[in-house]
Amino acid sequence: MKYFKIVIGRALRALVIFSVCMLIHNGICAQKILSEMETQFVMEAHSELNKALSDPTMDQAERIRIVERSAQTLKEYGQPDGFPNGDIQLKQLMQGNYN
Repeated sequence: MKYFKIVIGRALRALVIFSVCMLIHNGICAQKILSEMETQFVMEAHSELNKALSDPTMDQAERIRIVERSAQTLKEYGQPDGFPNGDIQLKQLMQGNYN
């Protein structure tokens, strides 16, 4: 009987610790609901990032400044980075011009 109480006690303690860890994890990973103004900032950051990655006439310093600012805005509002997977449009255009 004593062994049974020890096993149950340890199991309950492990369950409580696991539950607390899950609650903390869900709170940390939960995404904040954005207001209308914040949503506008995020959409603007995405559009500026797309422009910087596709406009061949843009100055390199301006392109870097826009990419950094857009990435910072997206990170500030808890959004995933807007950088596309694979080749960007500008690289494809330049490669096509080169070929």
